Amino acid sequence: MSQTRNNLLLLLFLAILAVVSLLTRNLIPVDETRYTTVAWEMWLRGDFLVPHLNGEPYSHKPPLLFWLIQLGWKLFGVNEWWPRLIPFIFSFGALLLVQQLGRRLWPATEASLMASFITLGFTLWAFFSTTVMFDMLLAFFVLLAIYGIFQAFSEHSSRWWLLVGLAWGLGVLSKGPVIFVHTLPLLFFARYWLPSRTAVTWKPVIAGILIALFIASIIIFAWVIPATARGGEEYAQSLLFGQNVQRALKAPNDALAWWYYIAFMPFILFPWAYWGGNWKALKSNVSSTNDIDHGRRFCLAWIIPVLLLFTFISGKKVHYLLPVLPAVALYLSSLLTKKEHHGSNREMWPLTAIYLAIAVIIGSLPFLYSPDDPPYWVHNISIYTVIPFLALAIAGQFFVRGGQLNRVRMISLQTVILIIIAHFTIFIPASQGYDLRSIAIEIARLQEQDLSIAHNGKYRGEYHLLGRLKKPFDIVYDHTEQEWMNKYPDGYIIGYRYEQCGEQQEPVEYQRLFRNGQCVTIRTSAQQKVFLENRNKEKKGQKTND
Repeated sequence: MSQTRNNLLLLLFLAILAVVSLLTRNLIPVDETRYTTVAWEMWLRGDFLVPHLNGEPYSHKPPLLFWLIQLGWKLFGVNEWWPRLIPFIFSFGALLLVQQLGRRLWPATEASLMASFITLGFTLWAFFSTTVMFDMLLAFFVLLAIYGIFQAFSEHSSRWWLLVGLAWGLGVLSKGPVIFVHTLPLLFFARYWLPSRTAVTWKPVIAGILIALFIASIIIFAWVIPATARGGEEYAQSLLFGQNVQRALKAPNDALAWWYYIAFMPFILFPWAYWGGNWKALKSNVSSTNDIDHGRRFCLAWIIPVLLLFTFISGKKVHYLLPVLPAVALYLSSLLTKKEHHGSNREMWPLTAIYLAIAVIIGSLPFLYSPDDPPYWVHNISIYTVIPFLALAIAGQFFVRGGQLNRVRMISLQTVILIIIAHFTIFIPASQGYDLRSIAIEIARLQEQDLSIAHNGKYRGEYHLLGRLKKPFDIVYDHTEQEWMNKYPDGYIIGYRYEQCGEQQEPVEYQRLFRNGQCVTIRTSAQQKVFLENRNKEKKGQKTND
């Protein structure tokens, strides 16, 4: 298959994912709803320097994603589909960069074609290709910087450092300085991965790095300086230190043990960790003493330092390793293109078994949970959902012909189909607790009447874009809401409880299921007072019984 046809097939796989995602699920709280709400407030305020959430400066993320959303809204009007197409566009761009890297590392093989499909075939990559988050933007700019670094060393040309600087600058505006964690190790270990260990002339390299850093600094500070000046001291402190140094040393919410990524590696590397073809190729590579060419050394210099650094960084989430997956794909593709690795359908059996196991688990969920136990939406799952999983397993096992490239494409297609099935079997049933559009519309109705509205607890932007809300909420907590209710006796309070919706006896203006077991409610100040009185009585009664 030609490169053009290969790219069209990649685009088709991604497009199918995007269309199904748009048609079967809404924005997922709290991440997608939060980031689109920040973009919505940027749109309302016309302030493109300092992002805001609920009327307050939002320092947790840099602005590039929000700017891109504004661009689409300027062209197409405010909508919810354009933000979800942005990661799709950057995912496809990243796959093309993977392909270009593969062509330069192993020009006489099919490694470039295979690597792009292996990258897309990672379940983690495929899912985040349609998710409104910053990680796919970061992955693209990491790949762009790495491509520039490789070309700069290979061609001994300073012009490639301009590309590196551009990628670094835009990468920082995508998700902060973490792009340097992903790219600098390749500079430090250049003598390891270059074809000739003595090929490095460090003077022009250092000059090129300085040029790249200069360009990156111009891009970064063109936003940071005016943004921190407008946002104030607290915003500047949080942006420059709290969201970078603090997260690296001691993340408040994501601090996990050093072995976190090791424990989740079977999931991060799904499905390729379960394909026999990879294990056969890896075994052959280990047994060969002269098999680590400069391309594989390049991949190892990319993977190992990043994995070690993230192991000891405090904040950890599985998608933080998303930009490393192309390196894994490139390494595997180089092994799979060796002549002795023709492969067979027997190598598909472990994956077939996993998909069959998933079918059994998904089909059993409605019988494993009591109707009174969360998550309540599992009872909306049909037993017939096992059929697509069975078809998926059979297709991979019995309908693959040809060499390893065809098997790689089939496994990649299986990943696409797996996520499509997940949308129909999980996302649609779960929309009972995760689709917040109806409550957002109800809040919009109250705001149009110019009524005072408070949100009990930290607000993460769940409602503002969905309801096109134009005013921020007052934020209250258990110890301050009484004061607010006294001040606004005609106001409304958005609150959350862990009882199943409809079971409480107190009057409520509006309620619906939220997430797995919570119930989100809208009460008038008077209704909230009744609710609090009854709750306090229950607590006193429990203490008396104890």
